[in-house]
Amino acid sequence: MTELEIAELGEAKRVDTGLRQRQHLTIERVVFNQPELNEDYEGGPRVLKTPKERWQLFRKKNELTPGCFGRFLLSYLPFIEIMKKYNIKRDVLPDVVAGLTVGIMQIPQGMAYAVLASMDAVYGLYMSFFPIIVYFFFGTSRHLSFGTFAVISLMVGSAVDRVCGSESETYWLKTENGTSSDCAIEVASALTFTGGLMQIGMSFLHLGFVVIYLSEPMTRGFTTGCSIHVFSSQLKGIFGVSIPRHSGALKLIYTYRDLILALPQTNPAAVIASVISAVLLWVTKEYLNPPVKKRLKAPIPIDLVVVVLGTAISYYANFEEKYGLEVIGEVPTGLPAPTMPPVKYFSETAMDGFVIAIVAYAISISMAQNFAEKNGYSVDANQELLAHGITNFVCSNFKCYMMSVSLSRSLVQETLGGVTQIAGLVAALLMLIVLVALAGLFEALPSCVLAAIIVVALKGMFLQMKDIPKLWGISKTDLSVWMVTFLAVVILDIDLGLLVGVFWSFLTVIGRTQRPYVCDMGRIGETDMYGDKRTFETASDVPGVKIVRFESSVYFANRDYFIDRVFLKARCQPKVLATAMKKAYKKRTKAIKKNQKDGLVIIVHNP
Repeated sequence: MTELEIAELGEAKRVDTGLRQRQHLTIERVVFNQPELNEDYEGGPRVLKTPKERWQLFRKKNELTPGCFGRFLLSYLPFIEIMKKYNIKRDVLPDVVAGLTVGIMQIPQGMAYAVLASMDAVYGLYMSFFPIIVYFFFGTSRHLSFGTFAVISLMVGSAVDRVCGSESETYWLKTENGTSSDCAIEVASALTFTGGLMQIGMSFLHLGFVVIYLSEPMTRGFTTGCSIHVFSSQLKGIFGVSIPRHSGALKLIYTYRDLILALPQTNPAAVIASVISAVLLWVTKEYLNPPVKKRLKAPIPIDLVVVVLGTAISYYANFEEKYGLEVIGEVPTGLPAPTMPPVKYFSETAMDGFVIAIVAYAISISMAQNFAEKNGYSVDANQELLAHGITNFVCSNFKCYMMSVSLSRSLVQETLGGVTQIAGLVAALLMLIVLVALAGLFEALPSCVLAAIIVVALKGMFLQMKDIPKLWGISKTDLSVWMVTFLAVVILDIDLGLLVGVFWSFLTVIGRTQRPYVCDMGRIGETDMYGDKRTFETASDVPGVKIVRFESSVYFANRDYFIDRVFLKARCQPKVLATAMKKAYKKRTKAIKKNQKDGLVIIVHNP
């Protein structure tokens, strides 16, 4: 506070509190009561407008003016405002470098996560092209890298397996005539279509606030639980065995049972290829990339290097015929023709689409806000919801499934100095070249190599286990949300686990309002300040006064708790006292009536 501000507020002087000298501030101001404040400053209760006044106000706000169309475009097409401020000389080079690096990362990740979603690898390449183009026009985040993500891919794969049934075998067990692949993409695109429509509707109704209840502890517990499922699903590819895919409660137990029974049929070539790939990935990411990033900023694209080496060695050594290794097979070149998802799957996938859409949006908006705060701009949460909805709706017609953001790619894009989604367009252009000219070259890529890429990429989600000791010291309630969600996902499967996590998160919110923290407030030392007696050892009660702090609004659900806590802190029981007095009064009245019958007169005097 400046000397001028102190002079305006009142008198300031130094006082000795007994511990050290502090500045003492005396403030003088006019005292108002509520009627006086309302009269002097035109306050008072809010007057509700009549329907006619509301209609006139609506017409005034929505009146067509020469500039309204421009404002409409700026509000729903934020890229216009972003591009108006784009400095080509300063920004284009960082965007191109970041875009090329992210595009290189998307090639192996896209194929690997498409397999995780029970679809052919080529659909992951589509996912790395179409969503980026559409999001560029409608999104407000400048650093997110959209496309495939492990958790969302796993959730989509679970829905695909459930709807398609026996036909929707995973990529490792796909049928020769391609029936399972066709069913998988039809279900996934239908799910994305319905989920996108729901996101658009929620955006127009401003319902994006629902993701507030997907708290960070719940989201991190959920993604950590999903990482266990992702890891387990890749073991069959690493060992080169064929086992059925399970769903529902205790899914992991059945999966590991079948895996153990199938271990005698392990393919040594698959294990060796997986281990070599995983070691190369791990050593490069953990030990080589950190010093390389300091000098070149860009990491070594080891994922792509492993894919290229694995494909080349597999092709020239003929791994498929000599050692029986599964390869991804034919990868069509070119772009898919637009096709509307089959209507017959809409009703079956509506609920899956809604749940996955909410989870994908929650993960994306959380990351978008973090990057925006770090880089000094803002994101519009409702516009982001609309951008997700339009992107999913449009891309579902181009054989894409639900898009999400990748943390690893987004971090690389931001670290390399990417300024806008121009970096995304550069990555999409690189992916277009791959789709048109190079996709067919990956036909000999062993599936076990993709499995190794997925497993190594899970490191970040596994490290979220470190949240447990942190939350233990910060909030036991948040820790319970994390643990309940994690255990429910692992034991009950992804969809039921998410439902349990949301329900438990709701209960903790209700519990915090119904049973908030209550404490005694005492005077701190010789000061005029009051604090929690548990926090300040020198805080003491004011004689004859008990101050209680109730850290919540008082309403019908916590009224009784509030009364009980206040009486407990005050060490008095008015209800018990009132009951005792009532009994004493009845007893006295009864005695008076009895004595009056006997002719006695009793005079009671209350001092």
